[in-house]
Amino acid sequence: MANDEEYDVFDPIAEEGVKQLESVETAKSDLELASYIKARRSKYDEVFSEGETSQAAIDFVMKDLLGFCHIDTTPFHINPAVQNVYIGRGEVYHRILDFTRLRHDTLYLKYTDAKYKLEGSN
Repeated sequence: MANDEEYDVFDPIAEEGVKQLESVETAKSDLELASYIKARRSKYDEVFSEGETSQAAIDFVMKDLLGFCHIDTTPFHINPAVQNVYIGRGEVYHRILDFTRLRHDTLYLKYTDAKYKLEGSN
């Protein structure tokens, strides 16, 4: 964007040119953002819809959720409500991670009491 030193602020023609340039830059930025959001949504749709899911889509979504869920930082927050939100997001992140990375038999053992039944039969 142009700053005040690049044109005469008292020249209405120059000022209008700067406004048009800023408008074009904003539109370009908006298009880039819209494109990014569309690509992100496409990856989420691929992961959370029935059918085949690429590893690239899973990796993208998990990386996106990593920051949103605050996995790379402590969930501690001075406000207990915020802390609970962070803890809940972390639990959801780990559940999605399990269901996108673990084999069916491992998931079965993890999310049922089957592992206890197996241990008790020995």
